[in-house]
Amino acid sequence: MPEYNSYAGVIGDTAAAYSGSGSYALYDIDQDGTRELILSFGESNANWMNYIYTLENGTPFSIGNFYNPVMLYVAEDNNGIYSVYGHMGSQIVNRITKQDKQILIETIMEGDVGEGDYYSNGSPIMLADFPGYETSQDEVQAEVNAEAPISEGTNYTVDYSGTSRPDGYLFPDSSNYMFQGYSDQYQAWMYQYGINEIYARHGYIFQTPEVAALFSGKTWYTPDEYFDESYLSEVERYNIDFLSTCLSINGGDGGYGLPSNEQSEPSASDTDTWNLFDVYGGYYTNPDTFRIIKIYAANPSYSSYDGILEMSKRERVSPDEGGVMVYELEQSSENTVTIISDKKGAVLERGTMTFYDGEVHIYWSDNGTSERYVAGMP
Repeated sequence: MPEYNSYAGVIGDTAAAYSGSGSYALYDIDQDGTRELILSFGESNANWMNYIYTLENGTPFSIGNFYNPVMLYVAEDNNGIYSVYGHMGSQIVNRITKQDKQILIETIMEGDVGEGDYYSNGSPIMLADFPGYETSQDEVQAEVNAEAPISEGTNYTVDYSGTSRPDGYLFPDSSNYMFQGYSDQYQAWMYQYGINEIYARHGYIFQTPEVAALFSGKTWYTPDEYFDESYLSEVERYNIDFLSTCLSINGGDGGYGLPSNEQSEPSASDTDTWNLFDVYGGYYTNPDTFRIIKIYAANPSYSSYDGILEMSKRERVSPDEGGVMVYELEQSSENTVTIISDKKGAVLERGTMTFYDGEVHIYWSDNGTSERYVAGMP
């Protein structure tokens, strides 16, 4: 994360001034290729502040601030970010965008929604503790396990084609949210691969030749001789420990995390443990229009739906690169889900999605059209 080194001084000074009472995140608000620094800190809710910094010629400077402890999300239309402040059943949802050298704040939702019904979507921006003031991993693990033991169903996507595709990931969301749920349908090497994959995201240089060769073939991998553990976010550090725990429970030899041809996709018949998105989550492409979609299980911490559908607005462009339409998914049978648009309190059923062998068929009920997608990306 090249921006981190530039922002390190600001992060360290703020952490020291507030005795570590706060957190930070890096996110490219205006999608110009440079991630902004979001600092969230304070001594109490009454004086909680959020500052946003950007870089100019490698030097950080503040472009604005806003108040209150908030949850942050990627905007549904990828135009900036949303801040959500909820208190006693009332909420204020603001859109925050960057224009030139300042932020613009626009209130898009406000009012009473009921306790616990505050706005959320499937793309939270996770903030990490200030370096040197992190909550111990044991405390994090204990808190998560108290709510969702590791033996429960999984909440993460495994993309089986991700190990062979130059732009692919086996665990596409290992940097996005904390994983939960162990499955014995995965082999030991997959958990070790997932650990290596997180480090590779930040340019870690592997000393084992086989592993180095594996990730050197990834288009997203850039070796960084200055790699530091501080590059890892709180979510990533948690997921490394989580995958290590799964590896221990598995009892197998993860080796160097090299892919095995013996691994096959789990059966969809085990409906007590698996939903469709655990089994069939991943990337699909329309062979006629070359539009790419991404399907994955929803994070139960942020969504009441079963899955999420992201549809790229551009041909041959992965949904991970932005410019997407997002829909919620509810499983209705062993191979069918309902596509839902849940925007600003308006919930509409848009159509159905049916999974076949290696394909996804979508029927849009509003205009009566159908679309076919095949597994993988062009």
